[in-house]
Amino acid sequence: MGGRLRATARRTLTAFARLLGGPSPRPFPEGGPAVPEGEPAGYLDREGWIPLYCARHPVTGDQLLSTVAAEASSLGYVDNTLLGHLVARPQLSESLRPLRSPIPWARRFGLSSDVSGLPLPSGAVDQPHPGDAVRSRALRVSGCVVWPAATVSRVEVLIDGELQGRARMAVPRSDWTARLPADQHPAVCGFELLVPPGRLPERDGPFYVSAVAESRDGALYPVPGVQIEPEPGPAYAGNVEPAVCPRPAASPARAGMRVLAFTHHLGVGGAQRYMVELLDRLGERRGFSCTVVAPEDGIHREALEAAGHEVRIVPGLDRLDADGYEAHQRELLELVAAGGYDLVMANALDTFPGVDLAQRAGLPSVWALHESFDLDVWWTQTKGSEGAGSYARSRSAAALRSAYSLVFATEATAALYRPHADPERFVISPYGLELDEIARRRRSLDRATERRRLGIAPDADVVLCMASVEQRKGQALLARAFAEVAGDHPRAELALVGDQGGAYSDALRSFLAASGLEGRVRIEPMTSDPYRWHGVVDIFALASDVESSPFAVLEAMAFGTPALACRVFGLPELVREGETGLLCEPSDVSDLARCLDRMLGMDGSERGALGRAAERRVRERHDPVAHADRVWELLRRAQARPASKASTAAAAGANGSGQLSSGSTQDASVNSSPRAKSSE
Repeated sequence: MGGRLRATARRTLTAFARLLGGPSPRPFPEGGPAVPEGEPAGYLDREGWIPLYCARHPVTGDQLLSTVAAEASSLGYVDNTLLGHLVARPQLSESLRPLRSPIPWARRFGLSSDVSGLPLPSGAVDQPHPGDAVRSRALRVSGCVVWPAATVSRVEVLIDGELQGRARMAVPRSDWTARLPADQHPAVCGFELLVPPGRLPERDGPFYVSAVAESRDGALYPVPGVQIEPEPGPAYAGNVEPAVCPRPAASPARAGMRVLAFTHHLGVGGAQRYMVELLDRLGERRGFSCTVVAPEDGIHREALEAAGHEVRIVPGLDRLDADGYEAHQRELLELVAAGGYDLVMANALDTFPGVDLAQRAGLPSVWALHESFDLDVWWTQTKGSEGAGSYARSRSAAALRSAYSLVFATEATAALYRPHADPERFVISPYGLELDEIARRRRSLDRATERRRLGIAPDADVVLCMASVEQRKGQALLARAFAEVAGDHPRAELALVGDQGGAYSDALRSFLAASGLEGRVRIEPMTSDPYRWHGVVDIFALASDVESSPFAVLEAMAFGTPALACRVFGLPELVREGETGLLCEPSDVSDLARCLDRMLGMDGSERGALGRAAERRVRERHDPVAHADRVWELLRRAQARPASKASTAAAAGANGSGQLSSGSTQDASVNSSPRAKSSE
């Protein structure tokens, strides 16, 4: 039987090649595939694009060739065998999609001729739209895919057959919830990827945007795409001169350091927490004073004012047009003129108007950047299509070139900004974490008591995800992976802490209800006391596809909890595979489930070893006093250096990689002995 099937497969591959318009396929050599571009090919016994199954009918003896494993049994065929795989250019592979037309002979054997109800995958790319102007901004590719008989593991996006990247999965799609039964999870069937403009075809004319979905068992479904004829669209002008002339600030005739600090808001978030804790440390230096400017108020205002810092709420950071942006700059220049400031600190990419202001006022600026994004992608995602070609976009480019120093928590995040600023001005300094406070809380927290208060069983194996519930953090992806392994780990529970409501939260709850996981997965609101959760859980998991150095992971490691995270940007610098935790591929349900299954299957001693190593690593890299000392020294050097030279010279004392001290690589001066808090 096997020999006949293989012979049939070879004949079938040739037939498929003719159907697709190419020559007869050849098996790939041992060294791997080598097929001319655009030539369809088939091969046996190798992992490839589209699986090819063969089955026979028990009555007629007919053979069925299918690309979907479940189709044979649904039609009454037996002896279903995987012959190999097919390879074709993705824009042609749509012709191999699962059969959707009536089967003329099906009624003769008591089968329905309507196959629309079979458990076959379906979906579509529904954005971009034909005629979209995409040349000057990141291209948003979105769609949906449902695979009733399988779990979609990942979705890859292609343009003209070229792989562009893995899409974010489990994106809410409320428009599909009314069209499909709940057990097919339509609420989280969406996918999305932002493709930078530099990756788009340079030639004129239309191009084809498509996707390929892969199930956990390796089957592939070519998601129908869309052909678009893009219009040029406006490109941002990178060298636009400011409409408001620079107004250098007068140098104050006094000792000390007066700082004007910008942050994008004062609400909940890792970047805001970073600024508050850093200013708290810097405020202990003699002569340091600070005014914090934010466009929105929030919970951190009270802590800042309690530490002695002035807080000013000045809306306008989001103005994109030239008139609105320059009106905001005039308002800020008045603030600078009245305040007698020595320098500007900026926190997060959104605060580029503060760095632009510093250049105009003749002040040096130190800018902490946390966002791990391609800049074109960031502008499209946060400001929309109109932001990509805006006047504000040009001023952000000028700000990156003019800042005295750019501070990053990880090397991976810094690498994203190398095309936009002088790397000699980069400073890599891992975040400080209040380790003594965590140690005190661990000593005082009674695990059994706190578990009772939280309603957690004494013997439960609890996986914690502490993060704001939103698409970027991937809680729906984590829940889907948990659903895959929950049956093998009956004591496992998943706690998703950080809910603030919204469409993503609603879609996540719909998925949990349809999956029957409501009793084992709990969604908890954002908390002001994360330590109570860290003290009672067994595993920490974060499925984010974009991260730099999340505080939640640092806290979990400081509590001695092994961490599971995605292999993106700065996370591999925190979590070392097999040493302090586990790393999985981003936006991949199968790999996340594999790692989750492995972590839940570990015994106490193995998890304990990972947790102890994680705690050591955090204590070695993230001392808050050492980090504050490094930033303080950087501020002093900036204060002593004319701002006009900041945009062209390296920070004084920095080595080639932008470190503040000479002796190391990425973690320069991190491992030095923490100094006592300075009273300078």
